[in-house]
Amino acid sequence: MSILKILTFNIDAHPKDRLERVKRVTQLLDTHQPDIVLLQETIPLEPGFDAAEYIAANSYLKLASNSNKGTAILSIFDPIDSFSLELAGKLSRPSATFAKFDTHTHPIVVCSAHLSWGSAMEVERLTQVMQIEEVFARYGAVDPFREGGNGVISFLGGDLNATPEAASIKWLKGLSVENNSSTHWTDAWVIGNGAGYTSDPENPLLTRTAESSNIGNWPEAPLPKRRIDYLFSRGFAYGRAGAPLEVEVISNLPGHPFPSDHYALLGKFSF
Repeated sequence: MSILKILTFNIDAHPKDRLERVKRVTQLLDTHQPDIVLLQETIPLEPGFDAAEYIAANSYLKLASNSNKGTAILSIFDPIDSFSLELAGKLSRPSATFAKFDTHTHPIVVCSAHLSWGSAMEVERLTQVMQIEEVFARYGAVDPFREGGNGVISFLGGDLNATPEAASIKWLKGLSVENNSSTHWTDAWVIGNGAGYTSDPENPLLTRTAESSNIGNWPEAPLPKRRIDYLFSRGFAYGRAGAPLEVEVISNLPGHPFPSDHYALLGKFSF
């Protein structure tokens, strides 16, 4: 059985020490050697500096998409097609980037997504995951190897800014119906150990981000730990290519401070 390694990572667009942190992101990728990388918060903050382009130029990975919408994909594979789209949202800059690859084993489509941030924005996030699903539906059936499927394996990852009990996540997992529409994605954390928190107040960069939004991390009322970053395989992904085999949160970079306010998520899938 072949294995496909996919890593999703919101690399934190905070302007302070941006270049140094992107260098450490590159080190993290070189350490874990994923085949496909889904990045969020890549939008250039300085003229002439694009985080995704820098990583591609200084690692074994190729840039499989542009990153001008804030999301990007890097891979060891050459893309057949890639594009980004702005998602419906009012306050933040939600986006999704897609790429299709012919891996000589299976054709795959992947998406790096960054959904709306903020309180009372779940209605936006639900609309956004439905937008994303519409794109995937153009590439193939929910279950690629059942009747009507075309063998295209699909993966979705990113900073979805929603905890597992949120309406957007429940809809993706096939646990609810919205506007007479449903789908089914397998959450890779079904085989994960522990809570899978990727937003953790023990990470000093999360505290920095919160404070920049006028949110304190008081001892009496500390910020919560949350699982808001995900890897999904489309369909009932068990006993076939695309099934999750291992998944882990990457929360440290030995010898260096961690480079982002989010922890990374690394999954291994049957291929």
